[in-house]
Amino acid sequence: METISNRRLFRGLLILSLLSYLAAIWAFIVLEGKTPLEAVYFVVVTLSTVGFGDITPSHPVTQVIVILLITVGISTLAYITQAFAEKIVTRSADIVFLPSSKLSTENHVVIYGFTPVASYIAAYLKDRFFNVVVLDFEEEKVILARKKGFEAYLLLDVFSKDLEILDIEQAAVVYTFIPDENLTIKLVLTIREMNKAVPIYSKTSSEITQELARMLGITRTYHNESLIASFINFLSGKREMFLLPHQDVAGSRFRMVLMEKEMDLSRYCSKYFPAARVGSNLEDVEVWSERSSLNQILYAIPQEEFDRSMIGDMREKREVYDKIFIGGFSREIHHIIGHITIENQEIDILTFSEDEHRLAEEFGYNSILIEKADPIPQIEENLSNKDLVINMFEEALQSLNLSLSIRKSRVSPVIFQYVKSPVEHEIFKKVKVDRVFSPRMLTARAMILIFLAKIQQCPSFITEEHQVFEHIVRTNDHLIGRKVQRLKKDGYKLLLLDRDGEIISRPREDLVIKEGDNLVLYKSIET
Repeated sequence: METISNRRLFRGLLILSLLSYLAAIWAFIVLEGKTPLEAVYFVVVTLSTVGFGDITPSHPVTQVIVILLITVGISTLAYITQAFAEKIVTRSADIVFLPSSKLSTENHVVIYGFTPVASYIAAYLKDRFFNVVVLDFEEEKVILARKKGFEAYLLLDVFSKDLEILDIEQAAVVYTFIPDENLTIKLVLTIREMNKAVPIYSKTSSEITQELARMLGITRTYHNESLIASFINFLSGKREMFLLPHQDVAGSRFRMVLMEKEMDLSRYCSKYFPAARVGSNLEDVEVWSERSSLNQILYAIPQEEFDRSMIGDMREKREVYDKIFIGGFSREIHHIIGHITIENQEIDILTFSEDEHRLAEEFGYNSILIEKADPIPQIEENLSNKDLVINMFEEALQSLNLSLSIRKSRVSPVIFQYVKSPVEHEIFKKVKVDRVFSPRMLTARAMILIFLAKIQQCPSFITEEHQVFEHIVRTNDHLIGRKVQRLKKDGYKLLLLDRDGEIISRPREDLVIKEGDNLVLYKSIET
């Protein structure tokens, strides 16, 4: 039914079939003496190929008509069935697979592989007004991505044609989270063969070294081990002030500064605005509220008011621990330990598993095999208030057992808790661990901030479920002409608006956004 000749054939068969149906009904009524219902009944039973045999033609003319009915009618019915089946398959393919024509891809980000980290990146960048296109080789993941509100398509392989449809040359960035290293290499080489200069950020294993990545054309690689260790090092310090990195962006009017507590900044600047209160875990953000008890404050300071001398006045204070204990052990944890630079005397391993215990000793660590049923006596015997416990068990139940037992014991070491989901995050907050960190969110945060710095956009302050960021309204920005009320309906909280040099902390809902405005936006993220 795709070509003109096929359509003509179909029409001819359809007309001939209808004539044979009507002729058969006429013959059984006139020549065979049957009722109209019996005649129709015979035609339906014959076309269905059931053939009960309760009604049979006896007149020669009727028999000839029935032969024509069977030959033409059944053939036409089969043709129609096949055509409808092909149409359904084609329609399904159009929904799941990339369309044949180029996508509308202005200001777009392409993500290969829908992993938990990719989900974070897609959510954060979509809420920063990028058009996100997700691609995966598994239909279930494509369906999941669509359920989360992303434009997503199924791939069978890496093809140059797909890259043309995706308009890779105009893409802001390509992220790859393909578990198959060979397929990752094939994708990168296919992009580079097309002489595209698009940045490619790839999550890889240790199989692809930085040197190999550069040879292939990967702009940047990311490895969990170094990222987790870097964040552990960051958490070990006490900072009265944290300056969000990559803030030297043309047109930016604000500095986003995280303070350990509410402070009078008047000695450094005449204008500063509280944007959000942030919990001690660097995970909990809520829009500024006088009733909030959270102790960290995110301030927006006008660039012209920012005094760098405050950085020198508020130096980082490093904690020194008697010992560091790692909860759980694996080869990955061994690599993480190699990147930890916290000042300490030694690192010991705490484990409930005999296999992990033996592996840790093979790598030269002092390992303590803890009794699952009653771990508190061993905790009180080996740990002190001046120690640090970094709880990184693969199984959440073992992590919970260790952290909960420590909090029930008579010792109070500092606990950094590794979590893999928002649900775990909420659970361990109730256990009252000191810091919670998520490697998925950390990887997403790093990959987003470095990308934003590369394209000279203002960075985000990113947590597990929120982000706060400055948005500069430039020429052709799709926000131009929108009212503040529309942004609020889309889930954004407008914290500050800089318009014609005037800073408004509570802009009117009917205020229209125009080119040159600087917005500081707060958004809850659903991943």
